[in-house]
Amino acid sequence: MRAAQARHLYRTWCRTWCRTYGTAAHTPAGQLHVAPAPDRVLELDDDEFATVGVKFHRTALRAGAAAYLEHGECWRSRPAADLVPALISVPRIGPWTAAAAACDFTHYLHADLAVRTWAARIAPDHPWRRPRRTPAPTGATSRPPSAICTR
Repeated sequence: MRAAQARHLYRTWCRTWCRTYGTAAHTPAGQLHVAPAPDRVLELDDDEFATVGVKFHRTALRAGAAAYLEHGECWRSRPAADLVPALISVPRIGPWTAAAAACDFTHYLHADLAVRTWAARIAPDHPWRRPRRTPAPTGATSRPPSAICTR
């Protein structure tokens, strides 16, 4: 997913999904809306997902909500490094989404440059924990740069 597409999706998410089904929170920055609780997500029918433009994501949202209700207590005690593989085990949750969610929850800074940049801009005084470089998993293959670039 390209950055512009991700930005558009996130803004749509905030304007529609969170405002329609989430909870309002009053903050020094004004009123913000948080995502709906997992049990609320599971109550929604397909038309309610479609109404706010997230019909495509409904299976991932439902899977995430169900998994959180089942494993949330355990997940809350895990460090970011252990939380990511647990989140990847949820259907339709990939490595980037799992890492971003772990970052949001644990404040462990995501390895994605865009996420690190915006986190530092939003909270410049926060003592962000930087990810350590880890070796590639066993069996990983290296591809030349031309093989991963799209033109």
